[in-house]
Amino acid sequence: MVVSVDENHTVTSFNRNAEETFGYAASQVVGKPLDILLPQSSRGPHQQHVTDFALGSNDSRRVATRKEIAGRRKDGTIFPAEAAIVRTKLPDGHIAMTAVLRDLSEQNRMKTALRESEDRLLMLVEEADDAILVGTEGVGLDQVNQAAIKLLGYSRDEFQTTKFADVIDASHVSEVPFRRQELQAGKTIRTERIARRRDGTTLPVRMTTKRLSDGRIMSVMRA
Repeated sequence: MVVSVDENHTVTSFNRNAEETFGYAASQVVGKPLDILLPQSSRGPHQQHVTDFALGSNDSRRVATRKEIAGRRKDGTIFPAEAAIVRTKLPDGHIAMTAVLRDLSEQNRMKTALRESEDRLLMLVEEADDAILVGTEGVGLDQVNQAAIKLLGYSRDEFQTTKFADVIDASHVSEVPFRRQELQAGKTIRTERIARRRDGTTLPVRMTTKRLSDGRIMSVMRA
């Protein structure tokens, strides 16, 4: 959507997409102060920003950095939007500023839904009976659940510098190799192994291991 104003912050053009988003007809907005499209709390700061931008460099055309702002619809609802402002010096010496806006409402809703979904998933992982370990091979285990802490005896901080190889008894690795090529190919590997606790004691476990989309390895370990 596109909204243009003059140096007095008066709306001079208001396209169809802006009409659909804000709920006003162009005839209801053109000639009115820009404040009509802004929530009360941001009118002062936004006016100052527009004024500073209008009085900026002497370039005939200048583009402001994209930033997130708040818009106000005709029904009073507030919505987030991304704005890029183009300043143009007209032949008569006046300044015109055109804002290209993108409604971020749906994008922000999706981000919130994704964050909530991730939170639910983390809660399920944390409360799972099986030990779950996620990390980068050869680096450390940056995500573990309470069952892993209880089973293997490491604290969360200690797991950060604990590698997958550290929690598998070394004498058993030669008998049951890690099958890295299959993991690289996206296969899920199920094996029976001997796990090694922090205190050096061992126990037999069943492991299900796969490579995640971000490249990390996840193993589910059941005693």
